Amino acid sequence: MTAPAAAARSPGGAIRIDAERLMADMRTFRGFGANGTGVVRRALSAIDVQSREWLACRYRDAGLVATTDRVGNVFGHDPRHTRAVLIGSHGDTQPRGGWLDGAMGVIIGLEIARAAREAALDTALGIDTVCWSDEEARFAHFLGSRAYCGLLPDDEVAAATDDAGIRLTDAIAEAGYAGLPPRGADPARHAAYLEAHIEQGPVLDRSGDQLGVVTAIVGAREFLVSFSGEANHAGTTPMALRKDAGLAMIRFAAALDARYADAADDAIVWTMGRIEIAPNAPSIVPAGATISVQFRGPDLAMLDRFEAELMRLVLEIGKDGGPVGCIVRQILDYRPTPMDEAVTTIVARAAERTAPGRWRRMPSGAGHDAQFMAPLMPAGMLFVPSIGGISHSFDEDTAEEDIVAGCRALALAAEEVATRFT
Repeated sequence: MTAPAAAARSPGGAIRIDAERLMADMRTFRGFGANGTGVVRRALSAIDVQSREWLACRYRDAGLVATTDRVGNVFGHDPRHTRAVLIGSHGDTQPRGGWLDGAMGVIIGLEIARAAREAALDTALGIDTVCWSDEEARFAHFLGSRAYCGLLPDDEVAAATDDAGIRLTDAIAEAGYAGLPPRGADPARHAAYLEAHIEQGPVLDRSGDQLGVVTAIVGAREFLVSFSGEANHAGTTPMALRKDAGLAMIRFAAALDARYADAADDAIVWTMGRIEIAPNAPSIVPAGATISVQFRGPDLAMLDRFEAELMRLVLEIGKDGGPVGCIVRQILDYRPTPMDEAVTTIVARAAERTAPGRWRRMPSGAGHDAQFMAPLMPAGMLFVPSIGGISHSFDEDTAEEDIVAGCRALALAAEEVATRFT
C-alpha cells in the first residue's frame, strides 16, 4: 500500500505518520460521547461499545486482525508477524472526562500500527495495538489491563458494581461480551509494551517541553474511613449528648491533613476526594459518614509512613472511647512501578530526534495501564503536554502539534524496539 500524499516521515524513521489521518480519527473517536468540549464515555456503556466497534473496523481497515475479549478490550494484531510490540491505552473516560485522556494513546497506537503496515517494515517484530477497557474504574480499577495480566480475581468481577448499583456482569452481558473468551497476556506474542498519554499535570506545559519520557509510575494507596454515630433531631439533641458521625469525620480529616503535611516529602500527594454522610439532611445529626483517603508517591517507604499515620489516628479515635465508632478499609494498593530501562532509553532517543532539547525524563503521578504490563514485559511511556495542566475535566486539551509530535516519537521508538528486540 502506498502511504498517503499528506504523510510526514518520522525523523530518521521508516514509519510515515499521516498527521491529518491521525487527527481525523482523533476527532471521530471524540464524537462517541461528545459533551461540549469534553467526552462522557463510561466503560461498557452503549456509547463505549459503539466506539469499540468503530475501532475494530478501523483495525481491520488497517490490515490488522481485530478481536474483542470478555471485558471489552479490543486488540489489533499484525498478521505478518508471530511476535510484536504492543501499543495502546484506554478508551473509556471519567464521568465528566476530557477528550484525550486515554483516547489519544488508543488512536496513536492505531496510526502507528497502520503506518507500519503501509511501510512494510522489515523488522523482527510487528506492531499490535490495544484499547483497554475501564481504566477509569466505573466498575474496577484498570479492569481491562488487570484482566489481561491475570490480576482480576473472579470474585471481584462477580461483586463489582458501579455507583448506580449496576453489576459488572450485567454490563458485560448487555454489551454482548459475555460469550467472548477471556484474553490473557501472551509473552510468546508480545515482546514489549508502549503507551502514549497526555501528562495530566503542569510540568511539560510550564517548562515548554514538548515530550516527557516516563521513568516510573508512582504507587497509590486508597482507604475508606467510616464513622458510625446515631441519628437524632438537630434542634433538640444537646451537643454533649450527640453521636455526630459527620463532625467526627471532619475533625479526622483536618487532623490527618495536618499530620500528612508534617510527614510529607516533595513527591507525595494526598486527597480526600469522596465524602458520604447519612442521612445527609440539614436537620438530622448524621448517623454515618465515610471519607476516602488516597495518597500517591514514588517512594515505597513514604507510602508506608502515610499508611501508618492513618492507622495511628484511627486507633487513637478508638482508644478515646468516644461516642462515634471508626473503621478503615483498604480498597487500593499499587506499588511504584519503574519503566524498563532499555525501552526508556529508546523512547528518550526518539524524543530527542523528534523534539531536540525540548523533552525531559519524568515520573508519572497518575496511574496507567502500563504499570500492570511492566512486570510482564519491558514497558515504556511517552507524555505530551496538557494545556494548563488540566485533566479529568471537560477543559482538558493538548495542542495538535504536540499530539502529532508524540505520535511521531512513539513511532520512532516502536520501530527501534521492533528492530532490536526479539
